[in-house]
Amino acid sequence: MEFYKLTDDDVRNAVTYVSTVDKMAFINETATKCFDTLDITANSESLNSALPSCYKVNTDRRSRFLMGAFVKMYLGKEIETEDDDPWLMSIPEYDMYAGGHVFEDMNRMKNNAALRDTCFDILTDYSELKYRLDSDIKGLLEAMNSSATRLLAYLEASSTPEALEKVIQQAEKSEKQLREYKKQREGNADGLSETEEL
Repeated sequence: MEFYKLTDDDVRNAVTYVSTVDKMAFINETATKCFDTLDITANSESLNSALPSCYKVNTDRRSRFLMGAFVKMYLGKEIETEDDDPWLMSIPEYDMYAGGHVFEDMNRMKNNAALRDTCFDILTDYSELKYRLDSDIKGLLEAMNSSATRLLAYLEASSTPEALEKVIQQAEKSEKQLREYKKQREGNADGLSETEEL
């Protein structure tokens, strides 16, 4: 596989600051696309029913969106996309840039006096973009997986008194599962290195 190696000219010609308007336009177009659904079915003698879906972050799409943003907005290059999405970098092209360790290349270029300030500016601004995207993803995930949100969704589909009693019972069980899943995900996230987050 051929990898992309960042050059001095790439850094010299790069954009060091992306406006807040452009950052938020990117986030508004991508944050809601960074989720997968988790279907939970309640099976018991008294209830056999599909509950409203839970959601988890699709880390593959998140990473490809961010790499697409870096290459397009900072390096000013065209990217190969998929699903007719202007920000979703194709897997082969993502591997080309990620496998070339473009962020590590930029970190190494900090030792070049002529490029040091530019590298710092680019990486600082890109870190802000990542922070904003991750904050939006976290907020959306918490809202979509809220027990209250999911309970209301279930009530809309089934509003008889018997169904309500079963929903309340299952909501307690579902909330416990979600807490355990969230704790597990937070533990996994704490173990990621800075390189893996890029």
